[in-house]
Amino acid sequence: LHDLDCNCLKEIQSDRELIDRITNHIYQVTQSSPRIDFSFLNYYTNFVEYMSCYHKAAYETDQNITDELNAKCSKLHEQFETIHMGEVVLHFNQIIDKSNSTLLMWKLSKELSVLTKYLINDNPQIMPEQIKEQKNDKYTIEIFWREALLSYKYNDNSRNKKYKNTFARNYSNHVESGEAFELIDGDNLRFFSKDINGLLKELYQKQLVEMENKTKGMKFSMKQAPIVVSIFGPQGSGKSTLLNYCFGCKFLTSSGRCTKGIYGSMSKLSRPVNLTEHFLILDTEGL
Repeated sequence: LHDLDCNCLKEIQSDRELIDRITNHIYQVTQSSPRIDFSFLNYYTNFVEYMSCYHKAAYETDQNITDELNAKCSKLHEQFETIHMGEVVLHFNQIIDKSNSTLLMWKLSKELSVLTKYLINDNPQIMPEQIKEQKNDKYTIEIFWREALLSYKYNDNSRNKKYKNTFARNYSNHVESGEAFELIDGDNLRFFSKDINGLLKELYQKQLVEMENKTKGMKFSMKQAPIVVSIFGPQGSGKSTLLNYCFGCKFLTSSGRCTKGIYGSMSKLSRPVNLTEHFLILDTEGL
């Protein structure tokens, strides 16, 4: 029993240190410039600028300006191939590789919320105009998932093959366990369909094999799974809470929190319906 207690304490300490590595890194970044700063997320920083340029080009009416913006977009897109993966995303992948990853991400989310509150509201060095400028900027779990997805997509360095394989497995397990995953980035209006579809290919194949085994060899296709259920309604009306209650989803809910973009969650049925065992539940942004 004593050895078991010691092992548990070591594991708790290890988990604490893992979260501290991420938050301490953010603290160091913000020391010189006390503000919300995403520069430590190498891929995401470039991605935000790319998407901003992309959307401006889409709505610009002056052809000369549109051409300039498109040229800038191309340059920013090329930069993805030369960006190096930061250590923060490696620490984050270690968290999602843990058996208690759900708890650790919840703890990290709380730490990020405290840090955001300090930098925007409680920091004596920040000016009122900076508060207004950064009111929509937050350190959240979502930005770490986005950085991890972008790193997976664009980092083809052979030395990071182990990371990519580990991340693909962890992401598949994360989705299969019913955890929420982001389909549309509500901050940058980006649909991650191709990226996520590639990551979940192994999960789809696994589910199809399971169904074929249960039905004595009957063949299935991707089109037969899963059943999709979604919800629409006013902002703050309790859509996420309702889905959690009805389907056992794990969408984040709290007072004052509103969903941005679209999130998904896989829910396994106790018995097959229309030749599938899974629901894909979609939680949408309020109207």
